[in-house]
Amino acid sequence: MTKTLLPLLLAFIAIVGCAHTPDPKASTEGYIGKEDSTWKAWTNDMPPGPRSLHVVGGVTVANGRYGALIKLSDETPGVHCLVEVVDKGGMGTTALTSREVHLIESNYDGTDPQVTVHFPDSTTLDIPIESAQ
Repeated sequence: MTKTLLPLLLAFIAIVGCAHTPDPKASTEGYIGKEDSTWKAWTNDMPPGPRSLHVVGGVTVANGRYGALIKLSDETPGVHCLVEVVDKGGMGTTALTSREVHLIESNYDGTDPQVTVHFPDSTTLDIPIESAQ
C-alpha cells in the first residue's frame, strides 16, 4: 500500500508546487466609487528641491481582495492621473474596503492649476494644486 500511495503523494506535491498566484491584473470589476473629500494635490517646493507633485486620495473597492493604484497619464495636455483597481487574487475581506493611493512625480516643472483624476467608471475629479513651501 505504501508503494501505491508514495507515487500519488509525489504527484500531488509536484502539482501543488507548480501552482502559482497569478500576477495582479488591472480591473474595473472591484471598483465601487471615489471618496471625494479625501483627494488633495500639491507641489513640494521646499528647498533644496527638486520640486515634486503629490496627488493623494481614496477609493472604495468591493472587498479586501482588490487594491488600487494611481499613475500619471501623458496622453493629454495638463495633469491627468488614472486610477486603476487591481485584483490581487486570493481571498480578502467581504466588506467594502477603502484604499488610499498616492502619486509622487519627482522633478515636476508644470504650472497647471489643477489635476484631473480619471476613475474606472469614467468619472473625473478636478483637484486644485496647492503649494507646500
